[in-house]
Amino acid sequence: MTALPWNISGSASPLFFQDKQSAHYRALLAISDLPHPDRSILGAFIEDALNPEEAAQYFLSTTCTGNTDGVPPKKTVSQFLAEWKTLVDKCEQAASVIF
Repeated sequence: MTALPWNISGSASPLFFQDKQSAHYRALLAISDLPHPDRSILGAFIEDALNPEEAAQYFLSTTCTGNTDGVPPKKTVSQFLAEWKTLVDKCEQAASVIF
């Protein structure tokens, strides 16, 4: 019997085994068309969160990505990304002052 790879470093193989209805999967799918490094930055926001599912739910509820009920988004994906980059920059600056 041939084994299916669970995780090939740097590949999308773990996505094949996720629940397609989960917020985590839908959020990663929503950012898949973004160019590098934006995709990596938002991917880290979701993947490296203490609770990736909650981070994904927050991202989706804020951007209304995949929402079909006609409710306008609170922010565009670009606005969300810009605010996240600003927050990361501020944290990096604060950390450099401390250390």
